[in-house]
Amino acid sequence: MGIKSLEFFKSNNFANSIITGISVTNWDMDNEKYCSIGIEGDFVNNVLRHYDLVFTHRIKSQKTKKHDRSPEALLKNFDTRNGIVLADVSIDKRFKKYYVKMKLKDKERLYRLSFKCDIFFAQGLHYRGFDYTNVFGSPEYLRWTESGNCVFDEKYFEKEEETVLPDGYTLYEKKYLNGSKSELRKNGQCIYAYTSYDHRHRAYNEFICHSNGHRYYPFHTDLYGISYIDIDTLAVFNYIPRGYDNNHNLPTGESFIILSVHYDSRTDLIAYNGCYWCDAFDIRVGPFDDPLNFDPHLISVSEYLDPEREELPEIYFESWDEDGLSVKCKTDDGEEIKTITLSVLNNEIEKLNKQEIINQTNP
Repeated sequence: MGIKSLEFFKSNNFANSIITGISVTNWDMDNEKYCSIGIEGDFVNNVLRHYDLVFTHRIKSQKTKKHDRSPEALLKNFDTRNGIVLADVSIDKRFKKYYVKMKLKDKERLYRLSFKCDIFFAQGLHYRGFDYTNVFGSPEYLRWTESGNCVFDEKYFEKEEETVLPDGYTLYEKKYLNGSKSELRKNGQCIYAYTSYDHRHRAYNEFICHSNGHRYYPFHTDLYGISYIDIDTLAVFNYIPRGYDNNHNLPTGESFIILSVHYDSRTDLIAYNGCYWCDAFDIRVGPFDDPLNFDPHLISVSEYLDPEREELPEIYFESWDEDGLSVKCKTDDGEEIKTITLSVLNNEIEKLNKQEIINQTNP
């Protein structure tokens, strides 16, 4: 990580970039005190719009007469709303240490920082936050899938599976090391076929009986997103979000991985159990009144119950009932069933939608 970060840093011009965020975190580990300094900024005249610089572990100030305060003490006092410029920065690696020099400038004066640390991370971003754009079927996604068709070479074949579904339907899967080819069958005859570049999901074994009278079957063509087929009309909607930006030249960045689906026909709300990669299990909730054109904006039950992320509970679906959504919360102290009322769920969804309108107005 350090070598690639240093290469990225040296290949981009950070001088006079606008600092949009500064974070300083202190913690104790193995009887030692540690500190992390994070700087978020916007490039000036660069292909990438944003950047992150992170310095951590054994941060030590280089003491001189001009540097009478530690870098973390100085940075904690900055208010990025007043406009701060990263006038200059240099990072050199010597003897497994990163030696950092910075000049920060606000409207009143120039500040100099000099310190060393054990770990340095840097990345560039085309955009910040989560992009809900559906990339399924886009030219970049098609190019990516075409380049990955080699995973279906017969030398990677592993097994065949068939999942029994309601009303005489089955899902046949021909599984390979890193993907599968699937057929939705009715009385043994294929009525819809699709290819999946995901090898982690299990087939769903139930239909969603919607309030509109139609039956829908959920499936996955990718690790991220979800697809639905209308069993009665064979119309299909595939959704894969662009997600968070990534530096792997992939059409999709990380997003919430859906592992189970729980629809409530009384409210036309849907709850997805799942997680972000290597993160705690959560439930995401959103409207599902239009299954083949659903709203992808989902609220997080975890963020509602634990907005400061102090406990980081594992949250699992329990039931939809008259009072709302019941979930099972698992922490180090045990398990607890909690219910989020329908009024709270609808209010949180409305707040999220309003925030998204603001984000679109002020990108």
